[in-house]
Amino acid sequence: MTITFSLHKTLRLIGCALFLGALSISLYQNNSIPILLVLWPLVLIDRTFLIPILFTIPLVEGVYATLDTSSNTESIAIAMLAPILGYDLLRRNGVNVPMRINALFVIFIIMNIVGYIVYRQHGFINKKMAMLYNLPAIPAMGKVIAKTLKLVFFIVFIKLLVNYGKDYIYKALSLFRALSPYLILAVVVYTIKFGYVSEKFGGILHFGAASHGDFTATLDALAVFLFVAIFERRSNYFEKALSIAALLSLAYLIMQMGSRNGLLSFCLAAGLSAVLVLAKRSGSMIFLMMLTALIALITAVILFKDSPTVNRFIYEMDVEDGGERIVYWYAGGRALEKDPLLGLGGDETASLYATAIYSPWVDPHIMHDSFLEVAVEYGFLGLLFYIIFVFTIMRWAYQTYMYALNTEDFVLGTPAVGYTVSIFSSLFISRVWETTLFYYLCLIFAIGVLWLRPSITRVPLNRRKVSLPSLQPVEPAYMD
Repeated sequence: MTITFSLHKTLRLIGCALFLGALSISLYQNNSIPILLVLWPLVLIDRTFLIPILFTIPLVEGVYATLDTSSNTESIAIAMLAPILGYDLLRRNGVNVPMRINALFVIFIIMNIVGYIVYRQHGFINKKMAMLYNLPAIPAMGKVIAKTLKLVFFIVFIKLLVNYGKDYIYKALSLFRALSPYLILAVVVYTIKFGYVSEKFGGILHFGAASHGDFTATLDALAVFLFVAIFERRSNYFEKALSIAALLSLAYLIMQMGSRNGLLSFCLAAGLSAVLVLAKRSGSMIFLMMLTALIALITAVILFKDSPTVNRFIYEMDVEDGGERIVYWYAGGRALEKDPLLGLGGDETASLYATAIYSPWVDPHIMHDSFLEVAVEYGFLGLLFYIIFVFTIMRWAYQTYMYALNTEDFVLGTPAVGYTVSIFSSLFISRVWETTLFYYLCLIFAIGVLWLRPSITRVPLNRRKVSLPSLQPVEPAYMD
């Protein structure tokens, strides 16, 4: 019997231990320093750690914030990674992103700038909200610059993903699939042990200062990685058992957090994931899984009939007639009647102003609907573009999803499921600028370009030697 040694696998194992250890310590201490300290070592060990890092920090950032202050951990992480990404971009920029994709982001930037100009013309909004909150005038210029830089970053990120190539994306998503059970279990354990418990609806759990709607939607989107790990045709039974435990833990946490959006998003994630991994299986296997799902559903109804999520769902629908969301949507509709074309201006204080003026009996709040929020702040012109933007992504997502389903390379369909769940949740919460949605869409575009449309990538004419993406058949479903 011979024992082989692989330096790459050993370094990746060390990197996984560093990542999970730093995550656990940062959660326990409510401090982002441990996870920031391992950023450079992880990415230098293996660039594939970039994907788990970028998705994890927005998920857990709620424990680094308080009710009065927000966390800038993600911004610091991106700033730290900028030199490495810039170096990679200089070395790997032979393949260009299709112009149609870049055009979407350019128009988004233009919409952002026009929104700021319109907002400046509504100076009374800033003064009104500053008066309500007893604060000095809230600067909007800094927010516009930050949003523009964010969009530029994602243009660059898509180009990097395309130039990293097929092998990188496949391995990065496979690594994230392998780490997802540990990530979810760490979050669940932390929330149960250290999370704040409110007295409402039987004790709603809170993950730090995170909004439960955003947090549960982001967490639900990771369920697809658990389904892939469970149903991929591999013999790693430990990973399968761990993923089943993580999936059950995730379902338990969702039922304790009182989020109607989280519950609906979990159901959607489970449904899309099940279709992805079971569509090509035998009829007997599908029947067995459907029977198992039915038993699990009946068990869940019995176990969680008095859970905070169910109690809040029933209360908001029966007592509050849908809850305050209806009031926010009413205020948004009234604001659109007054400024339909360009809206009130591209800043969240415009949405706050709309609720303060047209629904004064509730506290000022953003729209609780991303599409309505875009309409209120950027008008019907902005809404039209945003719908085109989302429709384009969903079209590419559907194509990558079906490709993954037909080839049984399930990991390639995970970004499509993640984005679909995330954009569905945005019908009930405000997630226009949520970075996880942009990470998912960057992966969707990169997969679409490399696997489905390799012929539309453009190569600069002034370069003689360029390595194009491989057009060989896709590798088996799992790669170490």
